[in-house]
Amino acid sequence: MIETEYQLDVGLLRPDDNLVRFTTPIKTNNPLRWFAVEPGLEDRAAELNYQIVQRADQFGLAQYLPVQTVGDYVRVWCGRAP
Repeated sequence: MIETEYQLDVGLLRPDDNLVRFTTPIKTNNPLRWFAVEPGLEDRAAELNYQIVQRADQFGLAQYLPVQTVGDYVRVWCGRAP
């Protein structure tokens, strides 16, 4: 899911990396840059959240949401408790 949405090789991520890196808005004083980047970032973050909620519901792990780290995301995605 992370590879698909962010075109990022998951081998570069560590289990303790915080998911905030993927969902925090870019800080800029240029409003044109914000309009060019922010909608895509929000869309990817929403898809990441939607997919993990679906998987957690499927495996009965909704009580572990929201996940905070890449490792927790992967565990819930695979049907294991973080």
